[in-house]
Amino acid sequence: MANNDWYPRKLAARAPWHSNMNNAAQATGLNHGLNALQLTAIARDAANVALVANYTNEVGQFAQAVTTFQEIMLRGGALASLPAVPVSPTQPVLEDG
Repeated sequence: MANNDWYPRKLAARAPWHSNMNNAAQATGLNHGLNALQLTAIARDAANVALVANYTNEVGQFAQAVTTFQEIMLRGGALASLPAVPVSPTQPVLEDG
């Protein structure tokens, strides 16, 4: 099995890694033998990883909001005002590639 110590294991670290990779590729990729299609794919990968990382974070926040909502609804006092229902995050639209 290949050693992938250079690639971040955690999703939160992958978005900046892909962003840096994209920036470097766009700046010097043609000089290093990459073609326009490869540069486009690298840019799409960077955008998609950022979207997935942000969405994952938003889903986590939504889950916490649902848990808080549930606690208030099921254990709140009789005179407690009803909380607003949490709004789920919008699904990301990933780029093809």
